[in-house]
Amino acid sequence: MTMADGVSTYLTSFWRACWRQLLGVLVVLLTVGGIESLRMLGASVPNPQLFTVLAVAYAAYLGGYSGAIAGAAVGLAYALYFFSVPGEFLTFTPANRARVIVNFITLPAIALLVSHLSARLALIVGQRTQSFIERSPVLSCRFSTSGDNTGERSIKDCVR
Repeated sequence: MTMADGVSTYLTSFWRACWRQLLGVLVVLLTVGGIESLRMLGASVPNPQLFTVLAVAYAAYLGGYSGAIAGAAVGLAYALYFFSVPGEFLTFTPANRARVIVNFITLPAIALLVSHLSARLALIVGQRTQSFIERSPVLSCRFSTSGDNTGERSIKDCVR
């Protein structure tokens, strides 16, 4: 592998990670937009925050810690808007104030928990894959480097 290949691989994984983070936040924004569209059309959504929590959990799974924080921030901003007295932003009834407080506690907690579990899952899968490769005679030979630094060996060389 040349240095250019390494840089190319790094940039590809960097843009893939950025896309996953943006996609997660986009899902939260689309969810909030869908809920508001239904409200404007006169359809009532009994508990819209459940949909927001689901979208934030997906953003956290897809985008990792930064996707979790961004998704939770969008969800919290929507909670502030949704539970405000109509026409008076950031003015809440006592019941809605309690709902906002619950959202401020649970949304970030769920987002961080899901992103942490997703990161642990990725680590475990990577370790198990590496362990499988090391135990497999053909795969361990294929992925080990040879003397000429090409990393290429024929299957006949590995099976001997």
